[in-house]
Formats: sequence, C-alpha cells, structure tokens
Amino acid sequence: MELSGVRLSSLSSGHRKLLAAFLITLALAYGVGLGYVYFNTGMTYSGVAADFRGSKTSMEFEKPLGEMFQTVHNHMFGLSITFLLTGLIFSFSSMKAGPLKTLILTEPFASIILSFGSFWLVRYISAGWTWLLILSGVLMALGFLIQLTISLYDLLIR
Repeated sequence: MELSGVRLSSLSSGHRKLLAAFLITLALAYGVGLGYVYFNTGMTYSGVAADFRGSKTSMEFEKPLGEMFQTVHNHMFGLSITFLLTGLIFSFSSMKAGPLKTLILTEPFASIILSFGSFWLVRYISAGWTWLLILSGVLMALGFLIQLTISLYDLLIR
C-alpha cells in the first residue's frame, strides 16, 4: 500500500479530528509529566541531581537500583511508543521531506537514549552528568513540540 501521497490536511474531517484529539491528549499527558518533574526537582540542576543522588540538606535519599530500573524501563517503553506514533502522524504533515524532517522524526529517539542513559550516569558516576540529562530532556520536549505543532496545524487549520 502506497502512502506517499497522503497528507494530514487531505484526510476526512473525522480522521483529522481523531488524530488531533489523540495529539492533544498526548500533549496533556506530556505536560503532566513535566509537572511531575517540576514538583520533584524544581527543574533545577541541583534539584535534578538531588532526585537521583540524594541530598543531606533536604533529607532526600539516593534513588534505589530497583526504582532506577523501573523508571527507565517504563519511560523508555512509553516514550518510544509515543514518539513512534507522533512521528508517524508527523511524517504525513505538509513539511517537505528532507534532512530537517528526518532530524525532527529521529531526534526524540536519540534524546530518549541520552536522557535515560544519563539517569544512570547522574546516579552512579557524577552529578556533573545532570547537564546531559537536562539538555537531552529539553531536546526531547522540543522534538515533541515541533512534531505536535506542525501536525496539529495541518489537522486543524490547513
């Protein structure tokens, strides 16, 4: 089945609304996740480092090994599926195929690996790896936001 000629804006009204509702729901879920990170870390370097390594000043304990495995496992699975679905939708957007579109499609997966790899580095090697965790998290969120914005534009406005 050839899909190269399919564009989001050419789908039926019902299909556009379905995909838009799905993307909006994912955006809300992503926002709740960011709220959770903010609640636990204040989204600061020291807050993120303390969340993994513990802090004597705030009486926080190191994240246990079992919790590390559970967190990384659940998030890598969930975010991989999320970015597969948003990427598939985005691939049918009006954005012209080329290196930039390929980067927007693949970058979230690199950020997943960097983010959750850096969990281990921050926890077991050095708090200095917190910068990699923050940078990869920002890049992941930007990739999501770009995919979401362009796809919703095509689904709801174009």
